[in-house]
Amino acid sequence: VDSEAAGEARHLLCQMLERRLAGNVVKAHKAASAGTNIPPVEWDDAKLKAIPVRKGFPHRLHSKATPEASQRFRAEHAIQIEGLEEVPGPVCTFEEVDFPKEVQSVLTERYDAPSPIQSQAWPLLLHGHDVIGLSETGSGKTLAFLLPGIVHLRAQPRTKTKEGPVVLVL
Repeated sequence: VDSEAAGEARHLLCQMLERRLAGNVVKAHKAASAGTNIPPVEWDDAKLKAIPVRKGFPHRLHSKATPEASQRFRAEHAIQIEGLEEVPGPVCTFEEVDFPKEVQSVLTERYDAPSPIQSQAWPLLLHGHDVIGLSETGSGKTLAFLLPGIVHLRAQPRTKTKEGPVVLVL
């Protein structure tokens, strides 16, 4: 290979990469700034009550845990729940939760069972409760909140473009 030709090829490749990266940066900037033109909304009780929001989906749960087994599970995994008189039992298998079929197949292919935070967060969230979950990195928090979020999203009326978030996971 001619060293001059190789140098020219390298130069052309670098130029192509720079143009592609610059284009991606512009696209990313446009996507990131898309939400900056959303006008602020003044929320009052009347507006909030006018929006039909379905939050509870207990029919998607088939927990087999007895109250005693639920207490044991929470004690074993240091799960503390505050502010509720009736706490739904944890789910210990994926079959105890009715997620969309596509999601179920991925879960059963990749994992043996729900993690402790998933086992308790899913029933709470699918019953319509707000949840703050504290757990170690890698414990399954993202799926603990995201999967009920998908169920929630699919049950809501379709939103208009730039109408705002329907699910918030921090």
